Amino acid sequence: MAPEVIGGQQHGFTVDYFALGVIIHELMLGKRPFPGIVRKEYKENVFHMNPQVKPKNIPTGWSEDVADLINGLISRKEESRIGRNGAKSVKSHPWFKDIVWDDIINKKAKAPFIPQNVCFNYNN
Repeated sequence: MAPEVIGGQQHGFTVDYFALGVIIHELMLGKRPFPGIVRKEYKENVFHMNPQVKPKNIPTGWSEDVADLINGLISRKEESRIGRNGAKSVKSHPWFKDIVWDDIINKKAKAPFIPQNVCFNYNN
């Protein structure tokens, strides 16, 4: 959750962009940007840490553009967060340069990955 949500402050749509940054961070690095097992510890870290994905931490196959996007989305300060001026500032980020947004909206985009139909038997 964004700092303004945890702190019980008024907030707007930028909290969703903060959440998007946390999700992308988790997908890329396999961990949350703000450590903490118990709620109080996590809350304190959200309020006081300013985590940044550094180039040396970017896994092979990921671009520096995604690190820049994450760092801008998880900014503690709402006024400096990517997306504060609306979705256009997020959609125009270089990491999304190959995305044709109209194709997504019109359901014409092709999935970049289609998983195989796999069935799991959990009884064995």
